[in-house]
Amino acid sequence: MDNFYYISLVIVSIAIAITLFISFRIYRNHRDNEQSVQDELSSFINQQSKQAIELESILNEISALKVEVQKISAKNTDSHLLPLLSAVVERLENTPITTSSQHTEKTSPHFLEKDNEHSVFNHAIRLAKENQPAQKIVDICGIEPSEAELIVRMHSSKETS
Repeated sequence: MDNFYYISLVIVSIAIAITLFISFRIYRNHRDNEQSVQDELSSFINQQSKQAIELESILNEISALKVEVQKISAKNTDSHLLPLLSAVVERLENTPITTSSQHTEKTSPHFLEKDNEHSVFNHAIRLAKENQPAQKIVDICGIEPSEAELIVRMHSSKETS
């Protein structure tokens, strides 16, 4: 009977040791996961603050452009670029500001629409470099005439006087 008592005591001791070991592993895994989540959250907050700073910078640049266009128009210059500049600044002001959640949703139609718009302008720039007229770029790419005219003026290799 003494052997049964000692065997029982050893089995209970081993069970307690195994339970403590498993508890420690669970605790350590939980702590590691918590640290990982904290790191990800910290990284996300840093990214958001950087984006906020960049957005503020872009908004300041748009405001500065608007002021410059107003100065040019106040001088009563006979600039043929003034309507184009005004259209570009207006387009920049009306461009929707996307949040990071919209950037992460790669399958959203809004995200795909922005990618398509970017490729449309790249296509328009390629056409302008091939010396295509603005009206043809409007017909092919479906962009605004003022945008096409600006792209032609900026990227066409023709010398205009």
